[in-house]
Amino acid sequence: IAVIGSDIQEVVGTGIAIYLLSNKAVPVWAGCLITGADTFTFLTVQYFGVRYLEAFVCILISTMTLCFLVNWGLSGGSDLGNTEYGSGQTEFGLLAGWALPTVQSWGVTQAVGTIGAVIMPHNLYLHSGLVLSRKISRNKPNR
Repeated sequence: IAVIGSDIQEVVGTGIAIYLLSNKAVPVWAGCLITGADTFTFLTVQYFGVRYLEAFVCILISTMTLCFLVNWGLSGGSDLGNTEYGSGQTEFGLLAGWALPTVQSWGVTQAVGTIGAVIMPHNLYLHSGLVLSRKISRNKPNR
């Protein structure tokens, strides 16, 4: 019951997120329908086999990485080293920020929420039946 309740709030939350990210062009109910279609897409890909699902997830992760790099390049953000602004404040570059992450006091809540949003789906996956030992047919390479 807890997982169902968690899933319902995730569907509604995704609908709200799509509503906000689309600058209110997509209504919340349509965002919820998009989320449902997305879920059925994953189930359809899983029907063809685990390897296809893994390849699909790799494609999605590669797309997110590419979008991050394009946005980083177009934003004119800091380079890999230190950047000093007119106010004399120094911002660490990308590599330094990964090695020694810092957060302004007003961003702690958002940082903790982001970490929780990243960990929670993996936690549901690890505690589900998907990671139980399963027999893999070596005769069918894609199943």
